[in-house]
Amino acid sequence: MAILISGFGPFPGFEVNPSQRLVESLLEEPPPGVELDGIILPVVYGEAPRRLVERIAVALPAAVVSFGVATGSDDIRLERIGINWDESRVPDGAGDAPGGRRIEPEGPDGLFATLPLPRLLASLDGHVLPARISNTAGTYLCNHLLYRTLLGLRAAGLAIPAGFVHIPPAGEWNPGPGARPFPMIRSAAARILQAL
Repeated sequence: MAILISGFGPFPGFEVNPSQRLVESLLEEPPPGVELDGIILPVVYGEAPRRLVERIAVALPAAVVSFGVATGSDDIRLERIGINWDESRVPDGAGDAPGGRRIEPEGPDGLFATLPLPRLLASLDGHVLPARISNTAGTYLCNHLLYRTLLGLRAAGLAIPAGFVHIPPAGEWNPGPGARPFPMIRSAAARILQAL
């Protein structure tokens, strides 16, 4: 069974999204011993999680790992929890910039990722990029996708491990604070997938 990986397309400030390039690169040349399936999602609140959950229901992957870029961050962040809240001054691809709203009015306040985070973190020991388990995925599309994915899996009764990994900007396309060379980001992602 394949691991399903997802990345995001362009959004304001990131005409080239490194998470898209990462997924495309990993699909083109998967890490040794890893079978992958992948999808690139639009940076749109109402579309991204729907497309990912639909793909999960059809593919029934061994695990789901979503990737997204964390502006200004220079490390790999394994996200522990998705919270039931959207709030951002940065609009999504459809112009939606929520001032603060629940993602699911009657949903739980938070849902924990079901990937084996300590094992994935251990796989990055000695890697050139720092890595950590993070307790906040923010309140933009990354958090929204994590929360909706976990909620969708729960509603469908699917015990498929799923979670979200924030990557730093890639210097090749996103120069600025926190930017790292893309090959470093790719090698860290490959270690995570091999650890699964």
